[in-house]
Amino acid sequence: MVFHKGHSTWNKGKTHKKKIVCETCGVQFEDYQGNRKRFCSKECSDVGNKRTYRSTTKIEVTCHTCGKKTLRFPSVVKNNKGRYYCSGKCYAKNGNSNPHWQGGIPEKTCEVCGEKYKPFRRGKVSESRFCSRKCQGIAHSRELSGENHPLWGGRGKHKIIKCKLCGKEFKKFDSDKSEYCSGKCSRASRKIKKKCVGCHKEFEVLYGKRKQIYCSSECLIRSSKVERICLTCGHSFVTNRNETKKYCSMRCWARARIGDKNSHWQGGDVLIKCVACGIEFGVPKHRHLLSKYCSKKCRAVHYKKLFSKEGNPNWAGGKIKWRGKNWSKQRLRALERDEYRCQLCGSEDVRLEVHHIIPFRYFGIEKYIEANKLSNLKVVCTICHIMIEPPFNYSSSLQSSQAQGISNH
Repeated sequence: MVFHKGHSTWNKGKTHKKKIVCETCGVQFEDYQGNRKRFCSKECSDVGNKRTYRSTTKIEVTCHTCGKKTLRFPSVVKNNKGRYYCSGKCYAKNGNSNPHWQGGIPEKTCEVCGEKYKPFRRGKVSESRFCSRKCQGIAHSRELSGENHPLWGGRGKHKIIKCKLCGKEFKKFDSDKSEYCSGKCSRASRKIKKKCVGCHKEFEVLYGKRKQIYCSSECLIRSSKVERICLTCGHSFVTNRNETKKYCSMRCWARARIGDKNSHWQGGDVLIKCVACGIEFGVPKHRHLLSKYCSKKCRAVHYKKLFSKEGNPNWAGGKIKWRGKNWSKQRLRALERDEYRCQLCGSEDVRLEVHHIIPFRYFGIEKYIEANKLSNLKVVCTICHIMIEPPFNYSSSLQSSQAQGISNH
């Protein structure tokens, strides 16, 4: 532990030590103040902590390689199985450099090829007989073949018998219980005869499929179909036996539910007269108050009569072609006043028209003098005239005139 300058135990920057008495042997020793040592050595620590697994007394041992004598614990010597090395260098020495060298693994001769070899596995040196796996395989093929093989005759000897079904001779072991030469004969022997429910013919089937009652899929399909008569049209039709069909088609099914036969029948259509042509026609009961026309054509004819000219809520007086007696003079005056130039876009070399600021139709023929006043006229080109007052769009021109604050006189 290091104390700073000014501390009562300041020792000019050096570490501070204190004297401690060993709790086992009573010897006094020094250690740093921050450490909490209680014993002077490991041996005293083992005794003080009552560790009995290691003896406190060491014994003298000799290195197996160099012969050097050192002191070690008995447990260390015991774990090395009688051999002890003073260092890793001595432990690593092998071959001729080791004084206890005994010549290594002895060479052996291969029993098959006669070549000399060294077994690489120390534990099985005495059992080794071959230099390679190839030689081992050759030796086993010679020694362990036929009756010399340990598994020879495990299933017994062969004997020749006749097939129970086809009579063909074949070999089998004594332990086998088969009576047939092949699987085909074995399966054929397990077939049983049955009678088809559909065509009443006899057929063969395996014992595992003994619940089969039809000889083929065609018989199954044929027997599953049944012929019935349609309740609507009276024609016969074919259907599955498990189905409960009563009609040959959806059309017949729908016909069986028309009119009084339908559970939702409410008396049919109600007869009313067409407002336009006067012909009676039928409509559903829930629409007899809303329907007035027998067809779209009658509705269009009647609407044309009702909503033409004054009858139309959007009627603005129609188009008037004649502008009065003074129109030609007032037109020329307006052109001269505006110097034959469009008052909106300023173009000159185009067709010019004289526009009524308040449309002429609002004045009428009777008031043509007021309508053709120069204050109500403006020279514009054809394109600007269409933009100001589109053809036949009388409502837009009225709105534009009202927006400009011009009243109708």
